[in-house]
Amino acid sequence: MKVIFAAFVASMVLTGAPGKGPLKPGDAAPAFRLRAIDGAMVRLDELAYTGKEKSYAKKKPIFLDFFRTDCQPCLKAMPELIGLHKKYSPGGLEVILIALLEEGDGRAKLEKFIADNKLPFRIVVDDNEHFSKKYLGDPVTLPATFLIDENGTLKKAKYGASGAYDDYFGPEITGIIAKWKGK
Repeated sequence: MKVIFAAFVASMVLTGAPGKGPLKPGDAAPAFRLRAIDGAMVRLDELAYTGKEKSYAKKKPIFLDFFRTDCQPCLKAMPELIGLHKKYSPGGLEVILIALLEEGDGRAKLEKFIADNKLPFRIVVDDNEHFSKKYLGDPVTLPATFLIDENGTLKKAKYGASGAYDDYFGPEITGIIAKWKGK
């Protein structure tokens, strides 16, 4: 019984919620190629990747937040995500919102939400949830958020709505930015 409880606690510490999601800290973040709302192609392997930095693709730490307009916890957390962006983006963290489309005219609902809210970070769309399933598993369960270092390694994951982003990720973000800038 003690062993089971210890495994449960370790799972909560590593992922933010027990038994959710296929990824754990130390894993390579699954690469994605997704179209941004403005039409640009966004590729993780041009933002955070192993090896020497490419002249055309500067490395940086990434904060991924998976979102859908019918996800109430996602909507409720948006001001906090904007605050996290304002606090850490001057240090080099890039916040990317990965939008999933809800049933029934999801693209139009997403576009209306974006027009109404003027979000300050990059927004990409995973139309068929192909890349989302690599991060969240199948079925996709929201909310979920991931911190990835400049080398493409998952540093921390949070599954579920409990807890504040900055409380949960802040010390790790600060450490990643300091290490990254120290290179």
